[in-house]
Amino acid sequence: MNTLAPWLLGAVLGAGVTLVCVWPFGDVAAPPVRADEAPPAPTGSPDATEQLERIEHAVGRLAAKVERLEARIETAIERTTQRSPAAGPAAGTAPLAIDEAAMQRALEGALDSAAQRQLRDKYDKLTPETMLAEVRRLQYESKDPTAARQALDLLLERNLDPQQRAKAQIQLGILQRNGDETAAAEATLRGVVQSQGLNSDVGADAGYQLIWTVWKRDRREALGIADGVARDAPTEGGRIHARWSAAMLAHELNDLGRARADYAAILRDCEGRAEFAGIVKDVRQRLSDLDRK
Repeated sequence: MNTLAPWLLGAVLGAGVTLVCVWPFGDVAAPPVRADEAPPAPTGSPDATEQLERIEHAVGRLAAKVERLEARIETAIERTTQRSPAAGPAAGTAPLAIDEAAMQRALEGALDSAAQRQLRDKYDKLTPETMLAEVRRLQYESKDPTAARQALDLLLERNLDPQQRAKAQIQLGILQRNGDETAAAEATLRGVVQSQGLNSDVGADAGYQLIWTVWKRDRREALGIADGVARDAPTEGGRIHARWSAAMLAHELNDLGRARADYAAILRDCEGRAEFAGIVKDVRQRLSDLDRK
């Protein structure tokens, strides 16, 4: 019965030292003090002697209580192990049943709740714009769609203005599409298009993402959406990207006459412009592929 008391005594003494040490730098953890760095204890001081005696007396009382508790625990264990298995549980008591699956679910639920609290603490101070940038970083740079979705869900819980919510929903639609939730992605992106209109920046962005979401299901319908974005998008960049998408979809649908004409028109409008250099390079390659057919 002497194994627990010395351990607890050491813990209590350690806790006593921690409680009387005040680190002056706020939340920064105090460095541990080595024995050879600690100041020498005062000698010949009546106050110090009395304080030490009081601490020793209190620790002695606590150690005695621990020993009594330890004895009671050991007695209970001995009685349990000495009971005959044939005797079964005491009269009037039900056998103890442990549902391991329920315990596992409870543990997982507790861990999930703790993780959710940590995420909230991490993101609560970020502005919606910074939060959305973090979602994109997690998705595109860290390649961690699970973390991106967790952060995005927390963002969508906030009271966002219509523009902020629409931008967040576009990102949600992309995550849903990349996670093979195509129907959900379509619904999310269509909702943004309907609320914002293709003639707005955010609506046109949602429309562009909708093209490549519907493409998974119906290329001809996707081509119709691309034509709509190419017609209504408020910026030249948005219209050019939609025209490029439409040309590629016509190519995939084997409408080679339209594809060739669309590619040629894009080259005429974008040749020599640095902002469209990537599109020009891609279109030249696709035209070259058509010429070999």
